[in-house]
Amino acid sequence: MNTKRILLLVILSATFLQCRKLKKVVTKKSETFNDETNNFILQKRLHKLKEYSQKATKRLAALSDYSNFYNKYLTEILRSRVPGTVGHARVKNFIIRKLQEYNWDVKTQNFTMWTPLGPKNFTNIIGTLNPRADRVLALAAHYDSKILPVVNGKFFTAATDSAVPCAMLLDFARDLSDKAKEITSTLEQVSPQLLFLDGEEAFVEWTKTDSIYGSRYMAASMINASHWNPKLALHEISQLDSMDAFVLLDLLGAKDPTFYNWFPTTSRLYESLKKIEKNLRAEGQLFGVNHKHYSGHYFTGQRPEDIGIYGKIDDDHVPFMQKGVPILHIIPYPFPSTWHTLNDDEEHLDPTTIEDLLKIFRHFIFSYFSLE
Repeated sequence: MNTKRILLLVILSATFLQCRKLKKVVTKKSETFNDETNNFILQKRLHKLKEYSQKATKRLAALSDYSNFYNKYLTEILRSRVPGTVGHARVKNFIIRKLQEYNWDVKTQNFTMWTPLGPKNFTNIIGTLNPRADRVLALAAHYDSKILPVVNGKFFTAATDSAVPCAMLLDFARDLSDKAKEITSTLEQVSPQLLFLDGEEAFVEWTKTDSIYGSRYMAASMINASHWNPKLALHEISQLDSMDAFVLLDLLGAKDPTFYNWFPTTSRLYESLKKIEKNLRAEGQLFGVNHKHYSGHYFTGQRPEDIGIYGKIDDDHVPFMQKGVPILHIIPYPFPSTWHTLNDDEEHLDPTTIEDLLKIFRHFIFSYFSLE
């Protein structure tokens, strides 16, 4: 065997060994990343809500107070909020200011979309309590209002649609901010995220292109944005994938709301709300009754099909649902009788029902993040 042949064999042998070592390193890294991804998915599926004692239940219920809710938040939002108007800008700035005051990480999405009335500017607001958490539970509401003619000097203030839901999110933001000072292991893994969506209402007539401007933009941008955690981003996990669920609050504040279990993928969360309501009633902490349902409960446990309702409601959740995010839609059916009329105002709200819902939702949120 000549010298050149021996040298070639040595080089080939060394290259083969290096390739084997490199393959082992790549395989090990791939396994590590797969473990990260699998653990991420598993945590979303197995997330458990905290159970509270009777004493803790009463303590949580005491945090809800309608007069405080009304004076601190609702009065600032109860105004005409059509995109491009002074009222809309005032409410937008109020929401951002409050989230910043409560030390949430605040990001805005400023964008322009074509409408039947020409190009319009919109702003989505995203508040995240712990922006370094791998996962989020998104709680959403739209803050714009529909265009309705002014009658005898009266403007459309869209109290249930959705001034009350937005005020609720800010009310929860304050309490969650207080708890963030002592971040639990749960909050390190999953964070509450508050989404204030713009442009839900149609400018002329509800169609696929004249409606839900903000949610369409947000869902599209989030699915194309890499997860902040590089280990998850390497496996094409997006910001949208970080959502455990998208919880949408809409048309809240009127008397006798009935909430149905719209989506099987979030039945577990819906059943938690139902159980929380039942426990709060047993403790004498709820004072409103749903006169439209024989049970007297807001969360009846029924699916829409059980009473002959088929199909789904078009709302801000649709773009997220189409991209695979589990949806919990908290919307009364039938809609309030004041829906899209000038009577959807402060005078037609029911403070007792609102305070009941504040107690139920606050308990649910604290339970989800294992807060005391």
